[in-house]
Amino acid sequence: MKTDKKEKIVIENQVRLSTKRTLQISINGIYYRLFRSLVTVAIVAVAVAFMMYMLANSLIGRAVYVESHSNAIEYKVYERWLDWIGPDIDDIDIFRTLGSSSIDDYRVQAIAKWGKIDEDTLKKIMLSAQRSEPYFVYYDELSPGKKYLMAGGIPTGEFFVYMADKKNAAIFKERLEKSGGLTFPGSFDELVQLSNFYISQADIWNNVSSGRTEAINALKAAYSAKSFSEYLADPTDALTGDFIKFGFADSNVDLPLIYSRAKTAKDVRRLNDLLRQSNFRRELSQEMGISNLSLDMDAFAKFYGSKKNQEKFQALVKRTGVNFSMDPDRIEEILKDSQLKQRVMEVEQKTLAYSRGKFGFSIGVIWLIGVSFIVCIVGITNAMLMSVMERFREIATMKCLGATDSLVMSMFVFESCIQGVVGGFLGAILALLLSISVAMIQYGASVLPVLPYDDLGISTLIAMGIGVVLAALASVYPAYVASRLAPMEAMRLE
Repeated sequence: MKTDKKEKIVIENQVRLSTKRTLQISINGIYYRLFRSLVTVAIVAVAVAFMMYMLANSLIGRAVYVESHSNAIEYKVYERWLDWIGPDIDDIDIFRTLGSSSIDDYRVQAIAKWGKIDEDTLKKIMLSAQRSEPYFVYYDELSPGKKYLMAGGIPTGEFFVYMADKKNAAIFKERLEKSGGLTFPGSFDELVQLSNFYISQADIWNNVSSGRTEAINALKAAYSAKSFSEYLADPTDALTGDFIKFGFADSNVDLPLIYSRAKTAKDVRRLNDLLRQSNFRRELSQEMGISNLSLDMDAFAKFYGSKKNQEKFQALVKRTGVNFSMDPDRIEEILKDSQLKQRVMEVEQKTLAYSRGKFGFSIGVIWLIGVSFIVCIVGITNAMLMSVMERFREIATMKCLGATDSLVMSMFVFESCIQGVVGGFLGAILALLLSISVAMIQYGASVLPVLPYDDLGISTLIAMGIGVVLAALASVYPAYVASRLAPMEAMRLE
């Protein structure tokens, strides 16, 4: 009986190409199939550009928010502090103040003093308040329709009281599970636990309310002739000391800034009152050449920008005999201040979404970026498979001349990586320029000094790297197909 024996063929001294030479062959492959390569580059560039635009837009938005928020604090400090000494602060406002402040903040110390809260209890309440804040923000940002659907449209101040009721909590949980599009900031059990904790501190909230009411009444008894806003605009020597005495301020509070903002607010009110007087408003509208209904602070600010119009305004005040006296330079100052305040507030509101999360990405945006990556990988894989099919004879010839599977595979991977580098670079730069241009359109040319150049530079490099990784991952399967191709089969297919 004959037994067929297959002899093992040993190839000795097989020539192995260097990485440099393999890379050169890959570059030549790109050059000879330029159109196919441009398609791959375009696919990578589009995917990277989309991701880079979203990332750069988020980084710019966060930087603009930080800048606008710091500027807005100066404008908000007066209104916030006036609210702090006013009567309209409820228990939930006190709770949220504890969650957003440090323990050495004068408001925290005042709350502890009014409520007779010991240090350990205060720290416990502050920790609970800090954990609760994301849930308040979550409910704040729901649309009116969603609020009505989830909790009957109750205001945010009643949210924890509502959730402390077991029946309400069960209904809310059921509706939350059915609304798959809502992103919840934590666990439902934690929300219920925090709501119950808030309700359990009812005695403390009553003590704080009573203590604060006593302090306000004592302050009002000393300053009853005018409203607090009037006193802040024209403070007496003893006013600062009394604010500190009754717990409404401490040495760290910038009361001079509050007094300055109060004076500006008072002057703005005086100017608004003047513009509301029917006779003067009619005369001024005719002088400005606009309709009576179109006259507002913005229109008046544009009119008052020239010296000639300032003289016309002063002459009109004298001619109509209205009771108004203010230095022209002061009018110009408060008009510019009002415009700047409005612009700062608008920018802060526009960029508020970027203040949350790592990059301010919503779930929808993250999904879009993921889908764009998948489309990119599929597109590159398809392009590389077409390239393999077009090069059957070339691959067969190389393998007949002794090319190893690893050489063929590395050749295709190198080719794809080169295309990934070019596409990643073009996509990242294009998206970076586009995001900066959009930011300048949205926020004005003043955005340029606050751009996070270091972060944008790092993000550009990361985006380019992602382009290379995507191209490399997409080339693995086509490269493997090419490397496993038998020479005779390739010749036959060709």
